[in-house]
Amino acid sequence: MKRILFFLVCLNLASCSSCKKTLEPNVNALPPITEDGANTLGAIINGKVWVPAGSNGTSNLEIYYDPGYAFGTLDISAYRITDTVLDDRTYLAFGVDSLNNYTIPHTFVMQPHGNTVLGFTQYPCAIGSTDSNTQTSGSITVSKLDTVNRIISGTFFGTLIKPGCDTITITDGRFDMKLN
Repeated sequence: MKRILFFLVCLNLASCSSCKKTLEPNVNALPPITEDGANTLGAIINGKVWVPAGSNGTSNLEIYYDPGYAFGTLDISAYRITDTVLDDRTYLAFGVDSLNNYTIPHTFVMQPHGNTVLGFTQYPCAIGSTDSNTQTSGSITVSKLDTVNRIISGTFFGTLIKPGCDTITITDGRFDMKLN
Protein backbone atom coordinates (compact mmCIF):
# COMPACT_ATOMS: atom_id res chain seq x y z
CA MET A 1 0.00 0.00 0.00
CA LYS A 2 2.85 2.41 0.82
CA ARG A 3 4.39 1.70 -2.59
CA ILE A 4 1.12 2.46 -4.38
CA LEU A 5 0.67 5.68 -2.39
CA PHE A 6 4.28 6.68 -3.11
CA PHE A 7 3.78 5.92 -6.82
CA LEU A 8 0.59 8.01 -6.97
CA VAL A 9 2.26 10.97 -5.25
CA CYS A 10 5.20 10.80 -7.67
CA LEU A 11 2.85 10.52 -10.66
CA ASN A 12 0.85 13.51 -9.45
CA LEU A 13 3.99 15.62 -8.98
CA ALA A 14 5.32 14.65 -12.38
CA SER A 15 2.12 15.67 -14.14
CA CYS A 16 1.43 18.85 -12.16
CA SER A 17 2.06 21.73 -14.59
CA SER A 18 2.19 24.33 -11.82
CA CYS A 19 4.72 22.18 -9.95
CA LYS A 20 7.24 22.08 -12.82
CA LYS A 21 10.16 24.43 -12.47
CA THR A 22 11.65 26.15 -15.47
CA LEU A 23 15.26 25.12 -15.40
CA GLU A 24 17.70 27.90 -16.08
CA PRO A 25 20.87 26.93 -17.92
CA ASN A 26 23.85 26.57 -15.62
CA VAL A 27 26.25 29.25 -16.84
CA ASN A 28 28.81 27.80 -14.41
CA ALA A 29 28.90 24.66 -16.60
CA LEU A 30 30.50 26.76 -19.36
CA PRO A 31 34.26 27.18 -19.51
CA PRO A 32 35.24 30.31 -17.59
CA ILE A 33 35.93 33.56 -19.42
CA THR A 34 39.72 33.59 -19.59
CA GLU A 35 42.45 35.23 -21.66
CA ASP A 36 45.34 32.79 -21.38
CA GLY A 37 44.97 30.58 -24.47
CA ALA A 38 43.03 27.78 -22.73
CA ASN A 39 41.58 26.51 -26.06
CA THR A 40 38.02 26.68 -24.78
CA LEU A 41 34.71 27.71 -26.26
CA GLY A 42 31.18 27.57 -24.91
CA ALA A 43 27.78 29.26 -25.04
CA ILE A 44 24.16 28.89 -24.06
CA ILE A 45 22.29 27.94 -27.24
CA ASN A 46 18.50 27.93 -27.07
CA GLY A 47 18.68 27.66 -23.30
CA LYS A 48 21.15 24.77 -23.13
CA VAL A 49 24.86 24.71 -22.37
CA TRP A 50 26.80 24.07 -25.58
CA VAL A 51 30.49 23.15 -25.66
CA PRO A 52 32.38 21.26 -28.37
CA ALA A 53 32.19 17.49 -27.86
CA GLY A 54 32.62 14.22 -29.69
CA SER A 55 34.63 13.44 -32.78
CA ASN A 56 34.04 12.89 -36.46
CA GLY A 57 37.74 12.28 -37.08
CA THR A 58 38.70 15.96 -36.94
CA SER A 59 39.21 18.42 -34.10
CA ASN A 60 35.91 19.57 -32.62
CA LEU A 61 37.32 23.08 -32.06
CA GLU A 62 39.39 24.90 -34.68
CA ILE A 63 40.70 28.41 -35.17
CA TYR A 64 42.05 30.13 -38.24
CA TYR A 65 43.75 33.50 -37.91
CA ASP A 66 45.54 35.26 -40.75
CA PRO A 67 46.75 38.80 -40.06
CA GLY A 68 47.50 39.32 -43.77
CA TYR A 69 44.16 38.29 -45.27
CA ALA A 70 41.22 40.75 -45.40
CA PHE A 71 43.11 43.10 -43.05
CA GLY A 72 43.23 40.40 -40.37
CA THR A 73 40.71 37.58 -40.41
CA LEU A 74 39.54 35.29 -37.63
CA ASP A 75 37.41 32.17 -38.06
CA ILE A 76 36.41 29.83 -35.23
CA SER A 77 34.43 26.66 -35.83
CA ALA A 78 33.29 23.92 -33.49
CA TYR A 79 30.97 20.97 -33.45
CA ARG A 80 29.14 18.87 -30.92
CA ILE A 81 28.30 15.22 -31.56
CA THR A 82 26.45 13.53 -28.73
CA ASP A 83 25.05 10.55 -30.65
CA THR A 84 25.15 8.91 -34.06
CA VAL A 85 21.71 10.39 -34.79
CA LEU A 86 21.91 13.42 -37.11
CA ASP A 87 19.68 15.48 -34.78
CA ASP A 88 22.41 15.24 -32.13
CA ARG A 89 25.08 16.87 -34.32
CA THR A 90 25.41 20.63 -34.18
CA TYR A 91 27.94 23.00 -35.68
CA LEU A 92 28.82 26.55 -34.65
CA ALA A 93 31.00 28.97 -36.59
CA PHE A 94 31.74 32.67 -36.34
CA GLY A 95 34.34 35.08 -37.54
CA VAL A 96 35.54 38.64 -38.03
CA ASP A 97 37.42 40.36 -40.86
CA SER A 98 39.43 43.59 -40.66
CA LEU A 99 40.80 42.97 -37.15
CA ASN A 100 43.90 45.02 -38.05
CA ASN A 101 41.72 48.13 -38.54
CA TYR A 102 40.62 48.24 -34.89
CA THR A 103 42.19 48.68 -31.48
CA ILE A 104 41.53 45.61 -29.36
CA PRO A 105 39.46 45.24 -27.24
CA HIS A 106 36.70 45.93 -29.76
CA THR A 107 33.08 44.86 -30.23
CA PHE A 108 32.07 43.95 -33.77
CA VAL A 109 28.31 44.30 -34.27
CA MET A 110 26.67 41.92 -36.72
CA GLN A 111 25.26 43.75 -39.71
CA PRO A 112 24.15 42.67 -43.16
CA HIS A 113 27.24 42.66 -45.39
CA GLY A 114 29.39 43.63 -42.38
CA ASN A 115 32.71 42.18 -41.27
CA THR A 116 31.23 39.54 -38.92
CA VAL A 117 29.67 36.15 -39.63
CA LEU A 118 27.74 33.72 -37.45
CA GLY A 119 26.38 30.32 -38.37
CA PHE A 120 24.72 27.36 -36.69
CA THR A 121 23.71 24.02 -38.13
CA GLN A 122 21.38 21.51 -36.57
CA TYR A 123 20.04 18.94 -38.99
CA PRO A 124 18.15 19.65 -41.22
CA CYS A 125 18.70 23.44 -40.90
CA ALA A 126 21.85 25.36 -41.66
CA ILE A 127 21.54 29.03 -40.75
CA GLY A 128 24.18 31.57 -41.64
CA SER A 129 24.25 35.32 -41.09
CA THR A 130 25.30 35.78 -44.72
CA ASP A 131 22.19 33.98 -46.07
CA SER A 132 19.90 36.47 -47.81
CA ASN A 133 16.79 35.14 -46.03
CA THR A 134 18.31 35.08 -42.52
CA GLN A 135 17.78 37.79 -39.92
CA THR A 136 20.80 38.22 -37.67
CA SER A 137 21.62 40.25 -34.60
CA GLY A 138 24.40 40.09 -32.05
CA SER A 139 28.07 40.87 -31.69
CA ILE A 140 31.53 39.43 -31.25
CA THR A 141 33.87 41.13 -28.80
CA VAL A 142 37.57 40.44 -29.20
CA SER A 143 38.92 41.30 -25.76
CA LYS A 144 42.48 40.12 -26.34
CA LEU A 145 44.63 39.68 -29.44
CA ASP A 146 48.20 38.91 -28.40
CA THR A 147 50.24 38.01 -31.48
CA VAL A 148 53.45 37.59 -29.46
CA ASN A 149 52.03 34.95 -27.10
CA ARG A 150 49.55 33.81 -29.82
CA ILE A 151 46.29 34.21 -27.85
CA ILE A 152 42.89 35.48 -28.91
CA SER A 153 39.96 35.70 -26.50
CA GLY A 154 36.52 37.20 -26.34
CA THR A 155 32.79 36.84 -26.00
CA PHE A 156 29.86 36.59 -28.41
CA PHE A 157 26.09 36.41 -28.61
CA GLY A 158 23.54 36.43 -31.38
CA THR A 159 20.20 35.43 -32.81
CA LEU A 160 19.64 33.74 -36.16
CA ILE A 161 16.15 33.61 -37.68
CA LYS A 162 15.50 31.75 -40.93
CA PRO A 163 12.12 30.75 -42.35
CA GLY A 164 11.47 27.03 -41.87
CA CYS A 165 14.07 26.66 -39.09
CA ASP A 166 13.97 27.06 -35.34
CA THR A 167 15.25 30.43 -34.15
CA ILE A 168 18.76 30.08 -32.75
CA THR A 169 19.50 32.22 -29.70
CA ILE A 170 23.10 32.27 -28.50
CA THR A 171 23.98 33.90 -25.16
CA ASP A 172 26.97 33.90 -22.81
CA GLY A 173 29.36 32.84 -25.58
CA ARG A 174 33.05 32.87 -24.79
CA PHE A 175 36.27 31.75 -26.47
CA ASP A 176 39.93 31.65 -25.44
CA MET A 177 42.20 30.16 -28.06
CA LYS A 178 45.84 29.72 -28.99
CA LEU A 179 46.46 31.14 -32.48
CA ASN A 180 47.57 28.80 -35.23
